[in-house]
Amino acid sequence: MTIQETLNMAMEHERSGRLAEAEKLCTEILDRQPNVSAAWHLRAIIAARAGRNDIALQMVLRAIAIDPNAADLHANCGEFNRRLGNTEQAIASLRRAVELNPGMPIAWNNLGNALKDRGMIGEALAAYQKATDLQPDFAMAHNNVGIALRLAGKLDESIAAFNRAIELQPNDAGAHSNRGNALRDQGRFDEALAEYRRAMELNPGFAPSYANMGNVLSDQSRFAEAVAAYQKALQLQPEYAEALNNLGNAQRELGRFAEAMISCREALRLRPGYPEAYDNMGNILFDQDRFPEAIDVIRKGIELKPSRATAHNNLAMALGAMGQFDEAIRAAGMAVQLDPRYAEGFNNLGNLLAEEGRYAPASDALDRAIQLKPGLAEAHVNLSFIQLIHGDFERGWTEHEWREKGKLNYRPRQFAQPKWDGGELNGRTILLHAERGFGDTIQFARYAPLVAERGGRVVIRCPEKLRQLLEGLPGVAQVMAGIDPGNFDCQCPMMSLPAVFRTRVETIPAPARYLQAPAQLAASWRSRIGNEAGLRVGLAWAGNPKHKRDRRRSISLEQLVPLSTATGVRFYSLQKGDSAKQAATPPHGMQLIDFSAELRNWADTAALIENLDLVISVDTAAAHLSAALGKPTWVLVPLVPDWRWMLNRDDSPWYPTMRLFRQTAPDDWNGPITQISRALAELVGRFPAKK
Repeated sequence: MTIQETLNMAMEHERSGRLAEAEKLCTEILDRQPNVSAAWHLRAIIAARAGRNDIALQMVLRAIAIDPNAADLHANCGEFNRRLGNTEQAIASLRRAVELNPGMPIAWNNLGNALKDRGMIGEALAAYQKATDLQPDFAMAHNNVGIALRLAGKLDESIAAFNRAIELQPNDAGAHSNRGNALRDQGRFDEALAEYRRAMELNPGFAPSYANMGNVLSDQSRFAEAVAAYQKALQLQPEYAEALNNLGNAQRELGRFAEAMISCREALRLRPGYPEAYDNMGNILFDQDRFPEAIDVIRKGIELKPSRATAHNNLAMALGAMGQFDEAIRAAGMAVQLDPRYAEGFNNLGNLLAEEGRYAPASDALDRAIQLKPGLAEAHVNLSFIQLIHGDFERGWTEHEWREKGKLNYRPRQFAQPKWDGGELNGRTILLHAERGFGDTIQFARYAPLVAERGGRVVIRCPEKLRQLLEGLPGVAQVMAGIDPGNFDCQCPMMSLPAVFRTRVETIPAPARYLQAPAQLAASWRSRIGNEAGLRVGLAWAGNPKHKRDRRRSISLEQLVPLSTATGVRFYSLQKGDSAKQAATPPHGMQLIDFSAELRNWADTAALIENLDLVISVDTAAAHLSAALGKPTWVLVPLVPDWRWMLNRDDSPWYPTMRLFRQTAPDDWNGPITQISRALAELVGRFPAKK
């Protein structure tokens, strides 16, 4: 049998899947005549079919050495290099292939794949389109056109390309799954899920369909279902690094941090240079407030692949949480520089700039985020805080309503009953439900009597520690703390009430007092405190340490030592939480009476405050409570304040009895504390002695 006849038989064996027989015949040929390039080429194809791309590359290079101008050899050399991750060599070989034979659709298609791997999406798209021009019925190339268009953000064109691929090859599970990805990018989640299910029907063993379904379920915050989808993908393809990484993200969202970290580490084991897995690990650490570790891990991912905007954005968030705002702003700026259409990046940049009091550029960044992604709730809410701090309540309250949408920590609870629009209630029951911290609830409880004036039965749902205090609000029929609020006709989050009432700065409902402590409790505390001469001053020096701005607003009791120079003053600790322990060892010379262990709830605290003459507090719930009770209240306000304290004023339109003492330099409390000390000394001189 001649060499050509033997070669023909080997090729027939290869086409029929009889690879061992084909390999044996190729070896016989090369033993007889080593310079038969076709035999080396066929050996390369056989090795590649067996998954031995490294051997395939060696074989095809032997063939090229014999026949350097054969386009198909260069084409396969490029493909083997691409599979091995040798992207630059792959591009060079495939460019040589189409130079030698411009009419090879498969070479153009594979060149597009290599260019896409290199991140050269525009050139990849041109290569894919060249393949479809040469072979209009090339379904795989149309599918790849769709992938490239999706990566370029051209989603309508992308879907059209996938439609053409599916028209040519209706049973291609991959094309259906890819069309689902483009639909997901458009927010058409139900249609995307339908595509993934169709892909599963066509090929139940196609793991990417399950992984992609997990991605959409995660987008919908259906994280438990997403975990199940990723786990199914991993059953089918155990070494699926992307599915493991995304599984870790879904587990993180469920608070299963240990499992999430295991998933990410396994993804990194499978793909040691996988930067997205480092990002995800950083997010897991971030969610556990392990910010320094998060920063280190995210930076490792950035070192591996510096061009990812999301990684720089994650770094910015972690740096911001550490209070390193200059570095955080630089990182966020890099994120939007790398991806000028990255709406979330502009949102984070705007938020960080606002944290530094740079409101004009912050507004510009947030406006840009909203232009790019009009439904980005976080950007609307962040913009609302800037508008509110400047007194633009008309726009501010409208933007603030976006907190009911999106992935926000302060999203109010959703109910089936309709949201109240401010109209007459005509005897219907309305539920007013608390949202965020104690201070927010105390501040906006002022609206409950106004709601009652609209002719309805008002029920308040709030944390248990506020229940007894809020029961004294005029017009409120019931205050409850349970999970199930019972029967009601409509509802409204308490922080939406300013928007419902169209509150402006000049129309804020601000009575001298709108809360009162239970009379029996107040009398009990009056007997405890006695009636000795001197000024009675309540102190609160720290807020909730989990509050994102706490490092800027909370201080230590020691920092209030200048107040102790005022004679004739007795101080009472209103502090709760771990910081209350500082009251056990007050600064030298400060007469501090500590009843904090007996303050079981806010009604107890209110009853104690009722018997004080003044409250001095940082920006925390005690300040809101004291002012709502009509007590003179002095508040230490950071240089960049919370929105409600507005700018450049020493009073508050929300509380007539409140006085603000502001920082004039970042993190410098000496100035406002000195001012309070002087004001306290003046007050003592004017204060009448107790009888």
